[in-house]
Amino acid sequence: MADQLGVPANDLHCLNLVTAGLAVTPTQLAERMGMTTGAVTKMLDRMERQRLVRREHDPQDRRRITVHALPDRADELATLYQPMAGYLIDHIARFTDDHLRLLTDFARTSREIALREAAQLRRDGKAHSTRKPRSAATE
Repeated sequence: MADQLGVPANDLHCLNLVTAGLAVTPTQLAERMGMTTGAVTKMLDRMERQRLVRREHDPQDRRRITVHALPDRADELATLYQPMAGYLIDHIARFTDDHLRLLTDFARTSREIALREAAQLRRDGKAHSTRKPRSAATE
């Protein structure tokens, strides 16, 4: 998909996080994507030029920046995802309610475990190679 849009894979991943509301600030994107905030800034600069996202100051706290997906390329994205979405809709239609509950529970539980483990690795594991080690005072 990223190749078809002419963007790096990380940009598409970022767009998916923003669109899903899973990361709406540059700091959240950095944490979710395992990137430094400086790298996220460069990525967002590029994505703004590509008309994928825009950054806005939060009206409640002007120091806080939020990232929003732009509708400019929504039709292009929908066209690219349509074949896969059609297949999934047809495939899922054959599942029973019990199958769907199992899949939903598995997805929710897997996400919770992944987020918990990622947080633990950030807290207790090695620091990112481009970040300074955390001090006890900042934790």
